[in-house]
Amino acid sequence: MDIWRQGDICDIDRHREMQAGIKGVAGGQGRDDPGLAGSALLPDLLHELGRIGVDLGGGTQDMHDRRRPLHEVAADAGECPDQRHRVRFGPRGLYLGPVAEGDGLVVTAEGDVKDGLEQRPLGGKHPVQGGQRGVSGGGGGLEGGGGVAVLDEQGPGSLDDPQPGGPDLGLAAGVVVGPLDGTGHISDSTTLMVRAKLSRTCEVLVAGAGPAGLVAAITLARYGIGVVLIDKRGTPSGLSRSLVISTRGMELMRRFGLEQAVRSGAADVKIRAWVTPDLASGQGAEMPLGSPSDAEAALASPTRPAWVAQDYHEPVMLEHLRSLPSASIRLGSQLLGVTQDDHLVRATVADTMTGTVADLGASFLIAADGAHSTVREQLGIAMLGPGNLADYERVEFTAPLWQLVGEHRYGLYVITRPDAAGVLAPRGAGDRWSLSREIPVGTRGLAGLGRGDLTGLIQRAAGASAPQPQIERLSTFTFAAQMAERYAQGRCFLVGDAAHRATPRGGTGMNTAIQDSFDLGWKLAWVLRGWASPELLATYERERRPVAAHNIQRSSEPTGARQETGQALPWDLGGRLPHHWLASGKQRTSTIDLIGDGLTLLSGPSDPRWGRFAESMPSAVPIDVHVVDAGTADALSLPAAGALLARPDGRELRRWTGVDAATASGLNGSALPDLPGIDAALSWHTARTDTVARPPLKS
Repeated sequence: MDIWRQGDICDIDRHREMQAGIKGVAGGQGRDDPGLAGSALLPDLLHELGRIGVDLGGGTQDMHDRRRPLHEVAADAGECPDQRHRVRFGPRGLYLGPVAEGDGLVVTAEGDVKDGLEQRPLGGKHPVQGGQRGVSGGGGGLEGGGGVAVLDEQGPGSLDDPQPGGPDLGLAAGVVVGPLDGTGHISDSTTLMVRAKLSRTCEVLVAGAGPAGLVAAITLARYGIGVVLIDKRGTPSGLSRSLVISTRGMELMRRFGLEQAVRSGAADVKIRAWVTPDLASGQGAEMPLGSPSDAEAALASPTRPAWVAQDYHEPVMLEHLRSLPSASIRLGSQLLGVTQDDHLVRATVADTMTGTVADLGASFLIAADGAHSTVREQLGIAMLGPGNLADYERVEFTAPLWQLVGEHRYGLYVITRPDAAGVLAPRGAGDRWSLSREIPVGTRGLAGLGRGDLTGLIQRAAGASAPQPQIERLSTFTFAAQMAERYAQGRCFLVGDAAHRATPRGGTGMNTAIQDSFDLGWKLAWVLRGWASPELLATYERERRPVAAHNIQRSSEPTGARQETGQALPWDLGGRLPHHWLASGKQRTSTIDLIGDGLTLLSGPSDPRWGRFAESMPSAVPIDVHVVDAGTADALSLPAAGALLARPDGRELRRWTGVDAATASGLNGSALPDLPGIDAALSWHTARTDTVARPPLKS
């Protein structure tokens, strides 16, 4: 194993300069060397190596230092103070010393080894570049002879440029390289090399771990983008604010592989309202809320909406994000300030437990930090529209109320009796409920009631004195109908409540946020992977702002909750292609399930040339090609010899009646009219089909 050094570096133990060029690793490789076991490693490095090292060699083996697993060394991290300004290497492990600007390493590998992600050789001197995070040993991501382990590499462009000796110099996990033995372990710990970068950076920083931030981070991480998610909370929120995930929201959960996990926490109800004097009366009328019935959903989608509380949904997504190798989660980290230039966003972040303040750099920042967004305020972006339409309050409790409703199982119960008027709602499966109402003018509302009075209010709404509720919490919230004057500034983007605020009427607030984040996520990923130019990012606001404006207007109207499925569902599905079950396959597959993370070409059954046509398309974006059966083609309004091209969100870009027509039309910007700016954004270069290896996309 050799290292290639760019620039001047001092060999610490020989006190001499190492000149640029290939040099064998020397010093500290003998049998008596203590290796990592005697080293005081910095906490950041230990955390990253410990997290990723346990997956080296197939996911079930520890990365060893000949004497003990690396994760055992990590237990000593607290004994080492935060000494981030200097780093050097010697025969006894990691030492402290000066780090200068331009101290990047270039790694080399022994043997004819290929990087399984980028399909290019690693042998000889080779600059460290992006896209190698999580390459494992033992043949998992490597081909050919020899072996090399490359773990947790930072993405391209992740180095910032502080002045030598300045306050931003620091150490963070970079590239770890070592020869592997036959079991996938590091055979000689002292040949480990670490690339020290000048400050903490990532490709995308997401501020806020609510539904909007989680969906953005998951979407990016599935593309292998290095994303850091921060939130000032140390644990997920215990509030069950939003209660319904829309049809399109559940399609995205299905895409992430989370449909069943999310639905397991859902209440078995009609997503409609029952207007009734009280829960036990048995009298009332059904009110549509815009969500499809099960029968309606079966015609429109491979899934259906779910009545599931946000405090159940969030942890499911958070745990999924933890499983994605390119994602890092830092709860208990509060964003204090943001600055940016043409190349980088810098965020000042405080640890809420210790008060330690650090800077974090990112190529882009997604502000999912809520209605009172710090990022939006610091960018000077104003909110337009009324911020205080009404003041509401809610009591959350548990009580066995399902026994009172009989056959009337609904998502909302609008209670009309004057002494208990409000909205009763189940908070997912089980006996978790809430009662919400507008705060009576001139009173303290629920906060002014004793426990006995609260119990009486709930019992009147239930229509029975038998249930004894267990009160969990009281909360207040303000109805607002606002939108940010712009969704982006420079390298910073707003999503969720930071971009728009809707009242609970219609249940569109969180669902708009989820779709915002998915839209922005795949577009950022395309840009960062080099599949599209930055002009693509301008389409985020152009496409998503009209949807938010419609949903905000609906929510601001006193009768906005009442809406038929035919009015609301098209706005939710966002123009994606029609759902239809394919006629064959081991698993039941919808046209929606065929949509990939790049471009997707769906062709009719009668012309086998579409695969070759896709291979000839000059696109930098990977293209999945699927030949569908005649019934599916008819459902998509495709001729038997025709085809269509779709984006990651299922929106159609182009369709052709046949291969000859497609060849004659050419593939330029004018051929892709349905995505504003696509002509400037797409860089047509290479194509792949189902039979050609695609860049690994996280599932």
